Amino acid sequence: GMIMNCAWAKFTPSEKTLYIVLGLKAKINSARAIDEDCFAIGEVSDIKKYCKWAGISRKSFYRVYAGLIKKLFIDEDFDRKYIYEIFIEKDPF
Repeated sequence: GMIMNCAWAKFTPSEKTLYIVLGLKAKINSARAIDEDCFAIGEVSDIKKYCKWAGISRKSFYRVYAGLIKKLFIDEDFDRKYIYEIFIEKDPF
């Protein structure tokens, strides 16, 4: 869904790499994922490692992470920072 609606093409290279890393590190079908739109839940426990895996600086991490939230591709748990949810696009039919 995301690639088909051209959203992926509008991502910066840093957003693409961090989004992939966040997706790989999240738990798919987590018991905490009670929202039917939620695909996976993850937690950034060590920002240094996520920066290394994504190949971005710490400054870029904060900017890119906030950008992904703003673009509605991840959602942050406001009670606990860097707990995030990744959503799937709903089937329009």
